[in-house]
Amino acid sequence: MVDFLNIGSFNKTPVRSQTVSDLNTSTPTPVNNSTSTPVNSNDILPDNAAYRVLPTQNKVVNSANYSKMFSQLSDFVDNESKKHLQTLHENKKLISNNSNDNSSTIENLYKIMTEPRTGGFDPKIILKETLKTLADPYIITQDFGKIPEVVVPQLITEENTRIQNKLEEEKQKPENKFEKKEILKTVNQKDIDFNKGHTCPAASMEFDLADKKPAEFVRYIERLTSPDKCIKTKIKYSNIADDMPAAISRLKDWKIDYQRLNADNIEVTLRPDENAYPRAIVQEYGRAKDSRSVVDSLLQSTFMQAGSEKTYNSLTDLRSEDTGNGRGLNQEEGAFMESIVDYEGGKDSVTYMDLDENLTKINKYNFDPQATEAQLTETLNRGKNIMVGFLTDVDEKGNLVSANGHEVLLTGIVKDKTGEKFFKYNDTDDGDNYAPSFIKVSELIRTLHHANLPKDVIRKYIPPQKDARLSLIGDYWQLKAHNASAPAQQAQA
Repeated sequence: MVDFLNIGSFNKTPVRSQTVSDLNTSTPTPVNNSTSTPVNSNDILPDNAAYRVLPTQNKVVNSANYSKMFSQLSDFVDNESKKHLQTLHENKKLISNNSNDNSSTIENLYKIMTEPRTGGFDPKIILKETLKTLADPYIITQDFGKIPEVVVPQLITEENTRIQNKLEEEKQKPENKFEKKEILKTVNQKDIDFNKGHTCPAASMEFDLADKKPAEFVRYIERLTSPDKCIKTKIKYSNIADDMPAAISRLKDWKIDYQRLNADNIEVTLRPDENAYPRAIVQEYGRAKDSRSVVDSLLQSTFMQAGSEKTYNSLTDLRSEDTGNGRGLNQEEGAFMESIVDYEGGKDSVTYMDLDENLTKINKYNFDPQATEAQLTETLNRGKNIMVGFLTDVDEKGNLVSANGHEVLLTGIVKDKTGEKFFKYNDTDDGDNYAPSFIKVSELIRTLHHANLPKDVIRKYIPPQKDARLSLIGDYWQLKAHNASAPAQQAQA
């Protein structure tokens, strides 16, 4: 669940102080338009095959090499994983090479098995959780799970030592009051031993990779569990901004490590925070029921760290206090991260409703319902999932009861027997409901606050806004011209 604060209309320049945080509030659960209760998709909402997107690129893999890798992987993993491996073979996801470096799913799985893993990671467990997630991405969750009591004292001691060292480092450096800062406070058991996580945007990005780019999903896991403990991705600078200098500026703002490759492309390096690996190892060996897998933990930590300007702490699930009281990612941060993770074209966040400053009223909707539906539908028709944030507390008359909201990932559109259209979506914060959920198209649009859409879809439906900096420059020259002519006018008078 999220709370939308300091949010203006889409026509305003996005500000870095936009807030998305968790309110620990419940979502109403009436049948068919609930944000958490699934509809029986077999009886009421049959799947629409048009929205089942298979890998768009299939690598021509040498049959002998493929057979060798498949056979060795089958011999290495347990019986459950063998079944998942066979399923991925049959639906051709193993030969998919829709990845940033054109490596295939099976090649990256094979690397996990045959190449060194960084300390603490068992390749059999990593492969088991990876295959299970690829076979059914709806099992992805953001629930942290309780930490086994036996390791809590050690984690607290090591974290408080780390914090004291960081505080000493801070004293030696001049403070930059405009820079986002990690929350540096000593911790106790309550601070690190909790269930409720605030990583819904990051979990949605993880789902999107597993759902649409299985090879890239496994590439992330292979690289993050390797001794390098990082992932390198090539993107076009236009994913981030309209020109290279602006793109570099944004990457620097987010403290992203990058390397310019040529006039069009940049290579970025993503790493999780320092506590991601202890947290992931806890999930590897002491995972609580219905909590995150080791794979969930690592990927979500990586996206949270990069999206929060390197201020995230996987142990406490806190980031810089400028957003959401130190929780989650705001809509601008989520869209920025999607532009790197979903590297094909970039995304921007579109705001669909304008709220008043006190968050007690919807001032206006920025698009009519038909235009909003068209934007979302075209994006889904292109085979793209959509991260959306919507308000959960708007009454039937359109009054804003509270600013409670939620962030989920739209994955398709289906119809019930009466022809009513529903968005199919994944909710990584719905407890043990490891299945798609559904919401009426009309209901989502009525409560939709924002959505991260491909840049080319936005350009098609939304006229480009005049750069505010150009307006200021124009005003400056007009004022200068006026002041220059004023003495002459006075002399004529």
